[in-house]
Amino acid sequence: ERAQKIIGSSLVLSVMAGVIVLVVGIVSAPWFLDISSCPENSYNGALIYMNIYFAACPTILVYNFASAIIRVSGDSRSPFIYILISGVANVFLNVILCFVMEEKVAAVAIATLVSNMVGATLAVIHLARIKEGPCRVNIKKLQFSWREMGNVILLGFPAAFTSALYSISNVQIQGAIN
Repeated sequence: ERAQKIIGSSLVLSVMAGVIVLVVGIVSAPWFLDISSCPENSYNGALIYMNIYFAACPTILVYNFASAIIRVSGDSRSPFIYILISGVANVFLNVILCFVMEEKVAAVAIATLVSNMVGATLAVIHLARIKEGPCRVNIKKLQFSWREMGNVILLGFPAAFTSALYSISNVQIQGAIN
């Protein structure tokens, strides 16, 4: 029962955090472009890409949380296959959408968004199809616990902070290169 609360809380947290990142990202995208010294001739395209990419954040986080749950169940192969399918979908969508759409930057960003949705959907379907065990997810009966969500945040924050430091350093390097 506790595992179900942790899994349910994790999936709810992934959606909540994804929406927060989406909103904060879209609001702060111009600032990110400014601090990275984005060239003026690339600014509008970069802003379009960032806004669409931030729209993908909820699905990216759902995939990451769901694939972590799948790996905990002892299956590391399936998340790899789902990210591989997502990557191949991204490549094909890039080609197709770049032929169809006039705005190439938006085409590439939409391909990224859709491919992330594919990966997240496959991972969540996998969790729903687990026959038995603590990692099986019944989407209609997700259990949520503020306490368990707090524990997930407490344990996950150091890894998230470390990952954020890499992103911040990349923005600084990009700014120096620009």
